[in-house]
Amino acid sequence: MAGEAGGGGRRRTGAATTARIHTAAIETFAAEGVDRATLPRVAERTGTSIGPLYSRFDGTDDLLGAVWAADLRPALERLLGLVAAWTATGDPDAGAALQRDLARPPVVVQAMLEALAAVRRHPYSGEAITADTTAAYRAYLDAIAP
Repeated sequence: MAGEAGGGGRRRTGAATTARIHTAAIETFAAEGVDRATLPRVAERTGTSIGPLYSRFDGTDDLLGAVWAADLRPALERLLGLVAAWTATGDPDAGAALQRDLARPPVVVQAMLEALAAVRRHPYSGEAITADTTAAYRAYLDAIAP
C-alpha cells in the first residue's frame, strides 16, 4: 500500500512537485534574473498555487539556495570540469561540449550565471554560493596544475 512504509505515494508526489518548482525557478532566474524572481512568479510557471512554494521555502533567497545546491552548483562543476579536461589534456570532446554549453547556454547555465551575479545581494544563499564557487574553482585549479 502507498500509505505504508513512509507514504511512498505522497513522497513521490512531493518529489515531483519539488522538481517542478526547481525547474520553474531555474527558468525564472534565467529569464528574469534572480533579483526580479519572486515566489508568485515561480508558482505561476509551475502551474500551481503559491502554497507548495511557501510550504517548502521561506522566500526567494531560500529557494535560490535550494536550487543552487541541487541544480546550479552541479552545472558550475560540469563547466569547470570541461574547462579543466580541455585545458589540461586538450580533450576534443570536452572542448566541443564546452563550446556547445557556452555558445547557446542551457537555461541551467543561464540561471547559474544569474545566481553568481546576484551573490552579494542575497546574503543567505550568497554565502553558500560563494563557498561552493570557491571550492569548485580550487578543484579546477588542482585539475589543471602540472
